Amino acid sequence: MLPTCRQCNSEIEIADPPKGAELIILNGTCGSGKSTVAEEIMKRYGFAVIDGDCMLQVLRCRLGGRKAEYNSDEALDEIGREIDVLAALGYPIVLSHIILPKDWCRYKEIFLKRRLKYSHFLLKPDIDAAISRCNTRTCHKSVTPEYWIRYFDESLLFNGSADVFTIDNTDLTVDETVMKIMETHQRI
Repeated sequence: MLPTCRQCNSEIEIADPPKGAELIILNGTCGSGKSTVAEEIMKRYGFAVIDGDCMLQVLRCRLGGRKAEYNSDEALDEIGREIDVLAALGYPIVLSHIILPKDWCRYKEIFLKRRLKYSHFLLKPDIDAAISRCNTRTCHKSVTPEYWIRYFDESLLFNGSADVFTIDNTDLTVDETVMKIMETHQRI
């Protein structure tokens, strides 16, 4: 949830958000390591994290319990709102979220409108590693069905797009993955 006023309980609104904030986008199928890597970047480098799963929970509350689709206009508006608040507070930002190639232009529009200095990383472990990670993680109440893991893995093909850096993190530690991301991001 966004910061709220103690007197009226209204969420903060940014009338004129700053331009040019720093953004790292972590994309990948379920179990690719997006959230884990985002948390590590937050701990080490002081970035604020917008996690797609958490954003959807916030949006569900905002919509009175109605579920929102992960790449709906409402979800993109929420991401934009959270970017504006975090940028106004002076934070560099990590967005950990599944972004399909067909939706990339919609996200890119949000980033360009805010003149964000961004880099987009696709975490692409071997499918068996992603399935194994989903089956052993404890951060969700239920295990992500293998169907969805495979669907996103097969759908996340950016075909050598110049603005998407693909990292095979099957055999990389979290530390090694973070270092690769930060080295690349700092060159941009």
